[in-house]
Amino acid sequence: MKVRKIRKTAQGLALSALLSFSSASYAQLSGVSFIDVYSAIPTFLQISEVVATQTGTGTNVALAGNGGVASGIGGLYFGNGGGVAFANDGIFPSAYPQIYASAGNATDHLRISLASSSILDSVTIYGRTDTDSERDVYNVKFFNSNNELLFESLGANANNRSHSVTISMPTVTAVPEPETYAMMLAGLGLLGYAARRRKQKAAG
Repeated sequence: MKVRKIRKTAQGLALSALLSFSSASYAQLSGVSFIDVYSAIPTFLQISEVVATQTGTGTNVALAGNGGVASGIGGLYFGNGGGVAFANDGIFPSAYPQIYASAGNATDHLRISLASSSILDSVTIYGRTDTDSERDVYNVKFFNSNNELLFESLGANANNRSHSVTISMPTVTAVPEPETYAMMLAGLGLLGYAARRRKQKAAG
């Protein structure tokens, strides 16, 4: 009876450790300080919103109300709308002029600077809803505070019914905690002990 209890305990420890190992992979990007969005065509860059979802909290850290700052790089927006502030005001999807619209130069891009270095689960970009949706294809780059490229997604296409595209972060494999290894070793050790006790009992 005692050996059976030890064997069950050992199996439970080993199973828990295995489950920890199997759940150690997840999608996220650490250390993101700013996000640059370009037209993939290239043509006029038009964006109604950038939503950057923070890992753990689900907070949109790109939102102006959460400290995100939008700026247009390499070109000026046009018309009586199209200002960069529309790209992170929390109102989406939108039509012109309530969107960011660039001057149409190939180097134009939108930059979203985060209030602090963040870990992101995903980024969703919303395009234009009234016309020219074929332009809503983006190249998106993620940088850290040292201006080092962390990750890029090419050809993210928001030309669809929802006028949006969600970019998933790369899959990360976490290094298991020492406690997980200890649990695995304890389980294997107990299984070995239970096997020896069974043999001794059978021999006796």
